[in-house]
Amino acid sequence: MKNKLVFFVAILLTIPATLFSQSNNEIPITQIISYDSDLYGESRKLYLSLPMDYKDTKKEYPVLYVLFPESNYFRAKSAAWHVEGRNGIPEFIVVGISNKDSWNEVFPFKLTRRPTSGGADRFLESISTEVIPFIESNYRADSLRILAGFSNSAMFACHAMVKKSELFKSYILSSPMLGWGDNYVLKETIDFFSELKSFDKTLYVIYGGNDYQNVLNPMPQFEKLLKENSPENLKWKVDLLENEHHVPYIDVYNGLVFTFEKLNEQKTTSVNDK
Repeated sequence: MKNKLVFFVAILLTIPATLFSQSNNEIPITQIISYDSDLYGESRKLYLSLPMDYKDTKKEYPVLYVLFPESNYFRAKSAAWHVEGRNGIPEFIVVGISNKDSWNEVFPFKLTRRPTSGGADRFLESISTEVIPFIESNYRADSLRILAGFSNSAMFACHAMVKKSELFKSYILSSPMLGWGDNYVLKETIDFFSELKSFDKTLYVIYGGNDYQNVLNPMPQFEKLLKENSPENLKWKVDLLENEHHVPYIDVYNGLVFTFEKLNEQKTTSVNDK
């Protein structure tokens, strides 16, 4: 099925321009577009926002991919817009990847009470073979891809890191529900790291002290894994916000700042080594 770019509607971000450092006080437009999915046999929805200067340049831009966009896209976009141009952080193309059955599409295992669960690998394959090629063939996207996940989709983002590590350079996990399925994704991450010597990625994790038990219970073991057995070249950070609850609001903002702090350190080191 041939991909078709269909513009459904343009949504104006309802964020005061005075909060941000855009000189022309314009607010970026978010479009809801569709792509044809052979894997799902249907047209599927993406949220898309391009940089302010996209039409005026020939530059390529990193892409921030946002899971669960119906709940998280606009604050992720506002966070990206807020950090752009600061401390070497570029502008972004921001893409929200919608799904129709979240229990099916972000769980890599079956849950007894959720008969449709277990379709995460199909969703990941769609991202790999349909969503990313669609974006990169229609827009000036560079090779830097960042994946942001929240709650159950943060668990999925961790699963994506393990199963298709070549897809993304950086990961932002907000309150990852790693306790689901008897710590299924935590266990596969432990196995994955045990086989790696080097992993040139960044990983930012944030959660609240009053979070769900499926976040809190596995987190000590996850942090221990990162401290003691993370592969060489993996740059990681775990932030615990003591008085916060599930999916802290500053997750993407903090994650992007950390990501580019580490990426810029790598660039500086590479230059100094020459």
